[in-house]
Amino acid sequence: MIEQLQQLWLSELQGLAEKPLLIALFEQLCMRYNEKHRAYHNLQHIAFMLELAEKHRDNLQDFQAVLLSIWFHDAIYEPLRKDNEEQSAALATTALRQLAIDRVVIDKITHYILATKQHLPTQENDLQWFLDFDLAILSSSPEIYEAYTQQIRQEYSFYPDFIYRVARKKVMTAFLERPAIYGKLGDHAEQQARLNITLEISQL
Repeated sequence: MIEQLQQLWLSELQGLAEKPLLIALFEQLCMRYNEKHRAYHNLQHIAFMLELAEKHRDNLQDFQAVLLSIWFHDAIYEPLRKDNEEQSAALATTALRQLAIDRVVIDKITHYILATKQHLPTQENDLQWFLDFDLAILSSSPEIYEAYTQQIRQEYSFYPDFIYRVARKKVMTAFLERPAIYGKLGDHAEQQARLNITLEISQL
């Protein structure tokens, strides 16, 4: 998987910097996503989102910006922190300033990363696709969804069950209360996500 991810990274970002710098940034990101406390927010999550981005490339206006947003959006991830998105956006800004990327594009990428804090619907085409990619796991098969819930539980293993269940139920119920979970992925994804979430809540 690492080799495929690196190949995509280099092919999409060639021309923005010399290859050694691009490889160094890639390796730094991989190191972060391989941190031991990550059971879900890891390279598998990034690969999953990148696969979706590639699948829907024709719908994206700036694939490169979406790719970089995917790579940096969970670069800082500590379950007990409440500023992961802000810290990830700041890291992206610092890292991307080393590349030949216009400041307007960097600002767009940090804007996308910060939007994952609340996942609110938007009229910005690429941002909505990016947010949908981030939540696409919710519409996966029941088996994959169950594995996902176990991974999230592992990341919050420091909480006892009675606290985790209340908090998780609150978060997932909020998704069901939205008029729509997705803005771009369509009715099938919407229906599957709601079925998965409803079943999870019933088992908490």
